Amino acid sequence: MTTPGARGGRSTAARLAAIGLLGAAVTAALYAVGRLRAPDYTVSLFGQSGVAAVTLKSLLATVVLGLAVVQVLLALWLYRKLPLAGSAPRPVRLSHRIIGFGLFALTVPIAVHCVIAYGVQLASTRGPLLDPPRPGVAASAGVVAP
Repeated sequence: MTTPGARGGRSTAARLAAIGLLGAAVTAALYAVGRLRAPDYTVSLFGQSGVAAVTLKSLLATVVLGLAVVQVLLALWLYRKLPLAGSAPRPVRLSHRIIGFGLFALTVPIAVHCVIAYGVQLASTRGPLLDPPRPGVAASAGVVAP
């Protein structure tokens, strides 16, 4: 038996290293898929294509941003870092988890559409003075840029 405060054998450094390696693997997979696939600008997102798909992705990303703010506020409440908020009631934990799952579920279609429709750009077609190396930086960070 272990003591109630004991962790199961893994150190914090090992867990952080595992998370970093997982992030690097996801970045490498997105890069490989984005570079190997030919961009298909006609692919639809929930039945929307072209400019309508970009508008829908913008709307979804705005919802994600708003929910991320709620998620951070709930986390601060859970860890008692919000002034004058007191201890968080039990439903806050459940809502924090549900919102987190919803955030993940909303970002997956956006990422899949970006990979399929646009691929990964490493260089600009307009030249370095007109368009800085944003696509390459975004691609290396695990974000697929149009």
